[in-house]
Amino acid sequence: MNDVIIIIPALIRKLTNGQESIIMPPGTVAECLTKLTEEFPDLKKKFYATDGSIAHNVNFLINKNRAKIDDTVKPGDELMIFFAAAGG
Repeated sequence: MNDVIIIIPALIRKLTNGQESIIMPPGTVAECLTKLTEEFPDLKKKFYATDGSIAHNVNFLINKNRAKIDDTVKPGDELMIFFAAAGG
């Protein structure tokens, strides 16, 4: 496989027409997120803060390992996006 699989959190799948995963070309996490929000513009408000930075509660895993926004997602990798739970 030359693409990556982006796993969409259940809470926001309605914004991807119910799709659990999206196939995208490889790149950095930031590039994958940009492509994803271009295809599904309503996701932008979930992933980005008003200043354009990644929202503080958005986290990433590449193949189940913690990832940062500038990490590379290679062909065949699985990128999971998840939201940190707030509580107290």
